Amino acid sequence: MKKIIAINGSPRRNGNTAELLQHALRGASDAGAETELVHLYSLKFTGCLSCFYCKRKDVAHGVCAVKDDLAPVFFMSIHGQTKGTPLEPISEMMAKAEANGTMMYYALARLAKEQGLTDVSKTFIEAANQEAVHAGFYATLNAKVPQDFWMLVRGVMAAEYRGDTTVKEMADKYRAAGLTEAADEMEIFAKQEGHHGEMLEALLKKYKPETLDVAGKKVYVCGCCGYEYIGDLDAEPEDFVCPVCGMQKKVFKLKA
Repeated sequence: MKKIIAINGSPRRNGNTAELLQHALRGASDAGAETELVHLYSLKFTGCLSCFYCKRKDVAHGVCAVKDDLAPVFFMSIHGQTKGTPLEPISEMMAKAEANGTMMYYALARLAKEQGLTDVSKTFIEAANQEAVHAGFYATLNAKVPQDFWMLVRGVMAAEYRGDTTVKEMADKYRAAGLTEAADEMEIFAKQEGHHGEMLEALLKKYKPETLDVAGKKVYVCGCCGYEYIGDLDAEPEDFVCPVCGMQKKVFKLKA
């Protein structure tokens, strides 16, 4: 989805300039674009300091050192820039390739460590971390996660808490099969999943406490991973999948 930002340079929020911009944005919105009207005189900002920070090679080129109200206007997100364009399948392919690369490099790092190749393991981990960043980049281009991400975080929190129990149950099965070493490590993973849930809940309490209150709202739970969808799931398209595990819409059940 394209995003179009109109900047009103007039001090009058409801003047002729603002009205013309609103008409233009309405047309863009009708065509499927995401729109935003920015009133310049409502923002606090300063002029260029001529510090040349934006020209330094050790930081992202073009990034301004001044963090005022104009920063989010001029440095727009890449979110959804390839969604619905001929580049969407390319971004989709790259996101999957980089995600697979992340998995591969971490597996290689583990094997190298088992063989006593500590320096090799560190190199693979560095590559894996970079691949993970790349995967997130392409996923953002295709708007794989919403820009207003807090309700997604709320749903993922539930999945992480459930992961504590689910992974522990899986570890018991591995232990019963005689894979004691694997089971021991999976029990550590289970505790980490629960800790992820605690971290996300802390973030929600700090920044979006209202998302934790689901009284009177419909909550659908993914039967695979425990992700919670809050709202009208029936309004989602039939090809909707769980953002955590990728399971289809039909595995979701209304929470009692």
